[in-house]
Amino acid sequence: MTSWPALESDPEIFTNYFRNLGLNSSWEFGEIFTMDEEVEGSALVLVYRSLTADPVFNGQVIEAQYYIKQVEALDNACGLLAGLHSILNSDAEILEGSILHQLKLSIEGKSPIEAAQWLLSNDSLQNAHHAYAAEGQSEMTNSPDHHFIAILPKLKLFDGMKQSPIGLGTQEGFALNFFTILNQAIENGSIGADISLMVLRRNL
Repeated sequence: MTSWPALESDPEIFTNYFRNLGLNSSWEFGEIFTMDEEVEGSALVLVYRSLTADPVFNGQVIEAQYYIKQVEALDNACGLLAGLHSILNSDAEILEGSILHQLKLSIEGKSPIEAAQWLLSNDSLQNAHHAYAAEGQSEMTNSPDHHFIAILPKLKLFDGMKQSPIGLGTQEGFALNFFTILNQAIENGSIGADISLMVLRRNL
């Protein structure tokens, strides 16, 4: 049994989970059904299956105010980290006094490893994680091959397995530019076609 089991790539579970942690109820995670048009939102969450030992997404190392390293003890917490990176580094509203609010105040200016240690030391967060991870039982959820990452405007990619966030380019655009990169990765065989995409946005 893992200490931090994998989350289901399900917008309803993500929305309920992060609202429980302190995401304002005027925000939600929604499913993306097509990569043919621009998506209105503050961040994307991608779940993908890598088919190569080489890095799938390459770019320049960038700095971010909030970045959490997926240390070994955070075994399958990549879904949690993708959600946290989406919320903390965007304009999403957080309730004062909530777990998310405490996290944001506590890890500002800290190293990615120190930020990870805060997660590991918070029993309330771990209990909530177990409760919402138990709601998902899909094949993708139970596969260790699938990985969650977050993408923010100007093509900033947050992958907790990396030492820092990376910038995929200087484009001002957001979703469509990333979809182009994503389609290329699928076409060249770097990742499987069985992807899942969500967007962090204000309620529709």
